[in-house]
Amino acid sequence: MSERRSFPVLGPVFLSEFVRTSRRGRHAALRTAYALALFLFLLALYRNYSELTRVALMGAGGMARFAETFAYTFLAAQFLAVGALTPAYVAGAIAEEKERKTLEFLLATDLRDREIVLSKLASRALNLVYLVLAGLPVLSALQFMGGVDPQLVLAGFAATLLTVASLAGLSILNSVLCRRARDATVMTYLMAVTYLGLSGLSWLLLSAGWGNFPSTSDWTSPVTVAACTPLPDTSPMATSHRPSGMGTRS
Repeated sequence: MSERRSFPVLGPVFLSEFVRTSRRGRHAALRTAYALALFLFLLALYRNYSELTRVALMGAGGMARFAETFAYTFLAAQFLAVGALTPAYVAGAIAEEKERKTLEFLLATDLRDREIVLSKLASRALNLVYLVLAGLPVLSALQFMGGVDPQLVLAGFAATLLTVASLAGLSILNSVLCRRARDATVMTYLMAVTYLGLSGLSWLLLSAGWGNFPSTSDWTSPVTVAACTPLPDTSPMATSHRPSGMGTRS
């Protein structure tokens, strides 16, 4: 009962599930490998960048441009890693209990349904957040080189954590509906890819001049492709964070 008072929303399952998943050697090994890969990538990018520019990156301007390039590349790689790992982490939370025939024991207790589901979701998502935070020291070290706005770092990690939250919610939904962990994981990947495909299709329709679809000459739709497709941010704050080399050439 003390655990339930400590976690009134999640319930006592959260602490036991979090400790059990944290003690898995593969999770600790994955976090270590992720941080080490980022560090090696930083060294490789430094070497290639200096060879391409044929200058030693000892000046303030060169170091700042290098740090900016690495920061944008790092945030993109981190986003892809989160998209690939979140369903694998979370989608089997409830489905694994079904496969092991242990879900019936949880349902036989006085635990509420939301306590079981939210405990499983929070414990798996928190372990994934630890993986994301493993790369924060590497990116924070670039602040000493200049060229990286701290607000950009915070915005990038905030977007990554929101992606974790959205994919984790979709994964736990499929985990509840599917009987096997593999089916739940595959379903989550398919739904995420479908969402990205529809988003890309909306951009294609907008670029092809179909921004007012499905409106006709006699009827104006309250929801159009242009209304569902966010336009690129052209504010001075957004353009100031654009990487060097992405501007127009004279």
